[in-house]
Amino acid sequence: MDLTDMTRGEWHTDDEPVTIVAHARADLDAVGSAIGLADALPGDCRVVLPDGATRQAARLGDDPVVVDDDSTTAAGATIVVDAPSTARIAPFDVTAGEGPLVVFDHHEADDLAAMADAAEVDQTAGATATLVAEFVDRAGLSLSSRGALALATGIVADTGGLRSAPGRDLQALVPLLVQAADRLDELQDLFDSAPSFSERVATFKGVSRFRGYRAGQTLVGVTEVGAHQTATAHALFGAGADVAIVLTERDGETMVVGRVDDRLADAVNLVDDVFGPLEETFGGSGGGHANAGVTTLETTALHAVRARIVDCLDHTLDTQFSELP
Repeated sequence: MDLTDMTRGEWHTDDEPVTIVAHARADLDAVGSAIGLADALPGDCRVVLPDGATRQAARLGDDPVVVDDDSTTAAGATIVVDAPSTARIAPFDVTAGEGPLVVFDHHEADDLAAMADAAEVDQTAGATATLVAEFVDRAGLSLSSRGALALATGIVADTGGLRSAPGRDLQALVPLLVQAADRLDELQDLFDSAPSFSERVATFKGVSRFRGYRAGQTLVGVTEVGAHQTATAHALFGAGADVAIVLTERDGETMVVGRVDDRLADAVNLVDDVFGPLEETFGGSGGGHANAGVTTLETTALHAVRARIVDCLDHTLDTQFSELP
Protein backbone atom coordinates (compact mmCIF):
# COMPACT_ATOMS: atom_id res chain seq x y z
CA MET A 1 0.00 0.00 0.00
CA ASP A 2 1.29 3.44 -0.93
CA LEU A 3 1.30 6.02 1.86
CA THR A 4 -0.32 8.54 -0.47
CA ASP A 5 -3.52 6.50 -0.23
CA MET A 6 -4.15 8.51 2.92
CA THR A 7 -4.72 11.60 0.84
CA ARG A 8 -7.67 10.04 -0.97
CA GLY A 9 -9.75 9.42 2.11
CA GLU A 10 -9.35 5.65 1.87
CA TRP A 11 -8.36 5.50 5.52
CA HIS A 12 -11.71 6.50 6.92
CA THR A 13 -13.25 3.02 7.14
CA ASP A 14 -17.03 3.27 7.59
CA ASP A 15 -16.64 6.94 8.44
CA GLU A 16 -14.46 6.11 11.45
CA PRO A 17 -11.76 8.65 12.28
CA VAL A 18 -8.11 7.84 11.72
CA THR A 19 -6.48 7.05 15.07
CA ILE A 20 -2.92 8.32 15.51
CA VAL A 21 -1.06 6.67 18.39
CA ALA A 22 2.14 7.91 20.05
CA HIS A 23 4.43 5.96 22.35
CA ALA A 24 4.00 5.79 26.11
CA ARG A 25 5.07 8.97 27.92
CA ALA A 26 5.04 10.72 24.58
CA ASP A 27 7.72 13.34 24.04
CA LEU A 28 7.63 16.46 21.87
CA ASP A 29 8.60 14.55 18.72
CA ALA A 30 5.83 11.98 19.21
CA VAL A 31 3.11 14.50 20.08
CA GLY A 32 4.26 16.97 17.42
CA SER A 33 4.29 14.25 14.75
CA ALA A 34 0.81 13.11 15.75
CA ILE A 35 -0.71 16.59 15.77
CA GLY A 36 0.99 17.48 12.48
CA LEU A 37 -0.39 14.38 10.78
CA ALA A 38 -3.87 14.97 12.18
CA ASP A 39 -3.73 18.53 10.87
CA ALA A 40 -2.64 17.51 7.37
CA LEU A 41 -4.77 14.44 6.70
CA PRO A 42 -8.26 14.83 5.25
CA GLY A 43 -11.25 13.87 7.37
CA ASP A 44 -11.48 13.34 11.09
CA CYS A 45 -8.48 12.22 13.11
CA ARG A 46 -7.88 11.64 16.79
CA VAL A 47 -4.61 11.38 18.69
CA VAL A 48 -4.27 8.82 21.48
CA LEU A 49 -1.50 8.97 24.09
CA PRO A 50 -1.62 5.55 25.81
CA ASP A 51 0.38 6.62 28.86
CA GLY A 52 0.22 10.38 28.75
CA ALA A 53 3.04 12.72 27.81
CA THR A 54 6.11 14.37 29.26
CA ARG A 55 5.74 17.76 30.93
CA GLN A 56 6.76 19.73 27.84
CA ALA A 57 4.83 17.54 25.42
CA ALA A 58 1.70 17.79 27.54
CA ARG A 59 1.69 21.52 26.85
CA LEU A 60 1.93 20.93 23.11
CA GLY A 61 -0.70 18.20 23.47
CA ASP A 62 -3.26 20.66 24.84
CA ASP A 63 -5.01 20.40 21.50
CA PRO A 64 -8.60 19.43 20.63
CA VAL A 65 -7.42 16.54 18.43
CA VAL A 66 -5.75 14.84 21.41
CA VAL A 67 -8.42 12.70 23.05
CA ASP A 68 -8.33 12.39 26.81
CA ASP A 69 -9.51 8.84 27.23
CA ASP A 70 -8.27 5.31 27.80
CA SER A 71 -8.70 4.12 24.23
CA THR A 72 -6.90 0.86 23.56
CA THR A 73 -8.28 0.07 20.09
CA ALA A 74 -9.21 1.80 16.84
CA ALA A 75 -12.29 1.03 14.76
CA GLY A 76 -10.72 2.36 11.57
CA ALA A 77 -7.20 3.02 10.36
CA THR A 78 -4.32 3.31 12.82
CA ILE A 79 -1.14 5.34 12.40
CA VAL A 80 1.67 4.83 14.93
CA VAL A 81 4.24 7.60 15.27
CA ASP A 82 7.67 7.54 16.89
CA ALA A 83 7.37 3.99 18.24
CA PRO A 84 9.07 0.89 16.81
CA SER A 85 7.31 -1.81 18.83
CA THR A 86 3.94 -2.84 20.21
CA ALA A 87 5.50 -2.76 23.69
CA ARG A 88 6.10 0.99 23.35
CA ILE A 89 2.40 1.73 22.73
CA ALA A 90 0.92 -0.73 25.24
CA PRO A 91 -1.89 -1.15 26.19
CA PHE A 92 -3.06 0.06 22.77
CA ASP A 93 -3.78 -2.92 20.50
CA VAL A 94 -3.07 -2.22 16.83
CA THR A 95 -4.44 -5.62 15.77
CA ALA A 96 -8.00 -4.78 16.83
CA GLY A 97 -8.72 -2.18 14.14
CA GLU A 98 -10.37 -3.03 10.84
CA GLY A 99 -8.47 -0.46 8.82
CA PRO A 100 -4.84 -0.45 7.68
CA LEU A 101 -1.86 0.12 9.95
CA VAL A 102 0.83 2.68 9.08
CA VAL A 103 4.03 3.47 10.96
CA PHE A 104 6.16 6.63 10.90
CA ASP A 105 9.33 6.21 12.95
CA HIS A 106 13.01 7.14 13.02
CA HIS A 107 14.09 4.34 15.38
CA GLU A 108 15.43 0.92 14.48
CA ALA A 109 12.59 -1.14 12.99
CA ASP A 110 10.86 -3.64 15.27
CA ASP A 111 7.61 -5.61 15.17
CA LEU A 112 5.36 -2.67 14.21
CA ALA A 113 7.12 -2.15 10.88
CA ALA A 114 6.72 -5.85 10.10
CA MET A 115 3.00 -5.71 10.93
CA ALA A 116 2.30 -2.47 9.03
CA ASP A 117 0.50 -2.21 5.70
CA ALA A 118 2.79 0.73 4.96
CA ALA A 119 5.72 2.19 6.86
CA GLU A 120 8.06 5.16 6.72
CA VAL A 121 10.93 3.99 8.94
CA ASP A 122 14.30 5.70 8.54
CA GLN A 123 17.01 6.00 11.19
CA THR A 124 18.87 8.65 9.21
CA ALA A 125 16.21 11.20 10.13
CA GLY A 126 16.85 13.05 13.35
CA ALA A 127 13.17 13.08 14.26
CA THR A 128 9.96 11.32 13.32
CA ALA A 129 8.48 14.78 12.71
CA THR A 130 10.97 15.12 9.83
CA LEU A 131 9.54 11.99 8.18
CA VAL A 132 6.01 13.30 8.64
CA ALA A 133 6.92 16.72 7.21
CA GLU A 134 8.56 15.07 4.20
CA PHE A 135 5.48 12.90 3.65
CA VAL A 136 3.13 15.90 3.89
CA ASP A 137 5.19 17.74 1.27
CA ARG A 138 5.51 14.70 -1.00
CA ALA A 139 1.79 13.94 -0.85
CA GLY A 140 0.78 17.53 -1.62
CA LEU A 141 -1.05 17.95 1.69
CA SER A 142 -1.40 21.27 3.47
CA LEU A 143 -0.66 22.30 7.03
CA SER A 144 -2.11 25.06 9.14
CA SER A 145 0.23 27.13 11.27
CA ARG A 146 -0.79 24.89 14.17
CA GLY A 147 0.32 21.72 12.36
CA ALA A 148 3.53 23.36 11.13
CA LEU A 149 4.37 24.49 14.66
CA ALA A 150 3.80 20.97 16.01
CA LEU A 151 6.14 19.38 13.46
CA ALA A 152 8.78 22.10 13.90
CA THR A 153 8.69 21.53 17.66
CA GLY A 154 9.23 17.80 17.19
CA ILE A 155 12.25 18.35 14.94
CA VAL A 156 13.89 20.90 17.23
CA ALA A 157 13.30 18.76 20.33
CA ASP A 158 14.54 15.42 19.03
CA THR A 159 17.69 16.86 17.47
CA GLY A 160 18.81 18.42 20.75
CA GLY A 161 17.91 21.94 19.70
CA LEU A 162 19.31 21.18 16.22
CA ARG A 163 22.72 20.31 17.68
CA SER A 164 22.54 16.82 16.13
CA ALA A 165 20.28 17.67 13.18
CA PRO A 166 21.23 16.06 9.85
CA GLY A 167 20.82 18.27 6.80
CA ARG A 168 17.48 16.72 5.88
CA ASP A 169 16.01 17.81 9.23
CA LEU A 170 17.02 21.40 8.57
CA GLN A 171 15.53 21.22 5.07
CA ALA A 172 12.25 19.99 6.53
CA LEU A 173 12.30 22.57 9.33
CA VAL A 174 12.78 25.79 7.36
CA PRO A 175 9.42 25.78 5.51
CA LEU A 176 7.66 24.78 8.72
CA LEU A 177 9.08 27.80 10.53
CA VAL A 178 8.01 30.05 7.68
CA GLN A 179 4.49 28.66 7.80
CA ALA A 180 4.31 28.97 11.60
CA ALA A 181 5.91 32.42 11.67
CA ASP A 182 2.99 33.97 13.54
CA ARG A 183 3.28 31.37 16.32
CA LEU A 184 7.03 31.14 16.87
CA ASP A 185 6.65 32.67 20.33
CA GLU A 186 4.79 29.48 21.29
CA LEU A 187 7.75 27.41 20.11
CA GLN A 188 10.10 29.47 22.27
CA ASP A 189 7.79 29.17 25.27
CA LEU A 190 7.80 25.37 25.01
CA PHE A 191 11.57 25.22 25.31
CA ASP A 192 11.94 28.10 27.75
CA SER A 193 9.61 26.57 30.32
CA ALA A 194 11.36 26.21 33.65
CA PRO A 195 11.95 22.65 34.89
CA SER A 196 9.99 21.52 37.93
CA PHE A 197 11.73 21.38 41.29
CA SER A 198 11.66 17.57 41.21
CA GLU A 199 13.43 17.61 37.83
CA ARG A 200 16.05 20.00 39.15
CA VAL A 201 16.63 17.75 42.17
CA ALA A 202 16.91 14.62 39.99
CA THR A 203 19.40 16.17 37.58
CA PHE A 204 21.40 17.69 40.44
CA LYS A 205 21.64 14.29 42.13
CA GLY A 206 22.48 12.60 38.85
CA VAL A 207 25.34 14.94 38.06
CA SER A 208 26.68 15.00 41.63
CA ARG A 209 26.82 11.20 41.98
CA PHE A 210 27.81 10.14 38.47
CA ARG A 211 30.79 7.92 37.75
CA GLY A 212 33.05 9.11 34.95
CA TYR A 213 35.18 7.03 32.61
CA ARG A 214 37.82 8.20 30.16
CA ALA A 215 39.64 6.76 27.17
CA GLY A 216 41.73 9.32 25.29
CA GLN A 217 39.44 12.31 24.75
CA THR A 218 36.20 10.32 25.09
CA LEU A 219 34.21 10.72 28.32
CA VAL A 220 31.43 8.44 29.56
CA GLY A 221 29.12 9.32 32.44
CA VAL A 222 27.00 6.72 34.26
CA THR A 223 24.65 7.73 37.05
CA GLU A 224 21.53 6.70 38.96
CA VAL A 225 18.29 8.61 39.55
CA GLY A 226 14.71 7.74 40.43
CA ALA A 227 13.01 9.96 37.83
CA HIS A 228 13.63 12.47 35.04
CA GLN A 229 16.12 10.18 33.34
CA THR A 230 16.20 12.00 29.99
CA ALA A 231 16.79 15.39 31.60
CA THR A 232 19.58 13.83 33.66
CA ALA A 233 21.21 12.37 30.54
CA HIS A 234 21.21 15.81 28.94
CA ALA A 235 22.68 17.25 32.14
CA LEU A 236 25.56 14.77 31.83
CA PHE A 237 26.07 16.04 28.28
CA GLY A 238 26.27 19.52 29.74
CA ALA A 239 28.95 18.27 32.12
CA GLY A 240 31.04 17.15 29.15
CA ALA A 241 30.07 13.50 28.60
CA ASP A 242 30.15 12.01 25.11
CA VAL A 243 28.07 9.04 26.28
CA ALA A 244 25.47 9.52 29.04
CA ILE A 245 23.88 6.51 30.74
CA VAL A 246 21.21 6.84 33.45
CA LEU A 247 20.15 3.85 35.56
CA THR A 248 16.93 3.53 37.55
CA GLU A 249 16.17 0.57 39.80
CA ARG A 250 12.44 -0.09 39.91
CA ASP A 251 10.22 -3.10 40.73
CA GLY A 252 13.03 -5.63 40.59
CA GLU A 253 14.35 -4.34 37.27
CA THR A 254 16.76 -1.69 36.02
CA MET A 255 15.77 0.87 33.42
CA VAL A 256 18.68 2.12 31.33
CA VAL A 257 18.35 5.41 29.46
CA GLY A 258 21.20 6.27 27.12
CA ARG A 259 22.31 9.10 24.91
CA VAL A 260 25.34 9.33 22.60
CA ASP A 261 26.62 12.71 21.50
CA ASP A 262 26.76 13.44 17.79
CA ARG A 263 30.57 13.44 18.04
CA LEU A 264 30.43 9.63 18.36
CA ALA A 265 27.51 9.06 16.01
CA ASP A 266 29.63 7.15 13.49
CA ALA A 267 31.41 5.10 16.15
CA VAL A 268 28.73 3.95 18.60
CA ASN A 269 25.27 2.57 17.90
CA LEU A 270 23.60 2.59 21.30
CA VAL A 271 21.01 -0.08 20.50
CA ASP A 272 23.35 -2.51 18.75
CA ASP A 273 26.58 -1.95 20.66
CA VAL A 274 25.33 -1.40 24.21
CA PHE A 275 21.66 -2.27 24.73
CA GLY A 276 21.80 -5.52 22.74
CA PRO A 277 24.68 -7.00 24.78
CA LEU A 278 23.07 -5.78 28.02
CA GLU A 279 19.81 -7.54 27.16
CA GLU A 280 21.69 -10.72 26.25
CA THR A 281 23.57 -10.66 29.55
CA PHE A 282 20.78 -9.73 31.95
CA GLY A 283 17.57 -10.35 30.01
CA GLY A 284 15.18 -7.58 29.09
CA SER A 285 14.04 -5.49 26.14
CA GLY A 286 13.92 -1.95 24.90
CA GLY A 287 14.28 0.22 21.83
CA GLY A 288 15.65 3.39 20.35
CA HIS A 289 18.05 4.40 17.65
CA ALA A 290 21.76 4.90 17.19
CA ASN A 291 22.21 7.78 19.62
CA ALA A 292 19.24 7.53 22.00
CA GLY A 293 17.19 4.80 23.58
CA VAL A 294 15.90 2.98 26.64
CA THR A 295 15.91 -0.62 27.77
CA THR A 296 14.68 -2.44 30.87
CA LEU A 297 16.90 -5.18 32.29
CA GLU A 298 15.84 -8.11 34.47
CA THR A 299 18.33 -7.34 37.22
CA THR A 300 18.99 -4.89 40.02
CA ALA A 301 22.75 -5.50 40.10
CA LEU A 302 23.68 -1.93 39.19
CA HIS A 303 27.41 -2.50 39.68
CA ALA A 304 27.33 -5.38 37.17
CA VAL A 305 25.29 -3.29 34.72
CA ARG A 306 27.78 -0.41 34.91
CA ALA A 307 30.68 -2.78 34.38
CA ARG A 308 28.99 -4.38 31.36
CA ILE A 309 28.27 -0.97 29.82
CA VAL A 310 31.92 0.03 30.07
CA ASP A 311 32.95 -3.35 28.68
CA CYS A 312 30.62 -2.86 25.69
CA LEU A 313 32.12 0.57 24.98
CA ASP A 314 35.66 -0.82 25.35
CA HIS A 315 34.85 -3.42 22.72
CA THR A 316 33.00 -1.07 20.37
CA LEU A 317 35.62 1.66 20.40
CA ASP A 318 38.55 -0.76 20.63
CA THR A 319 39.92 1.02 23.67
CA GLN A 320 40.16 0.71 27.44
CA PHE A 321 38.16 3.08 29.62
CA SER A 322 39.44 3.86 33.09
CA GLU A 323 37.34 5.33 35.90
CA LEU A 324 38.07 8.94 36.74
CA PRO A 325 39.24 9.53 40.32
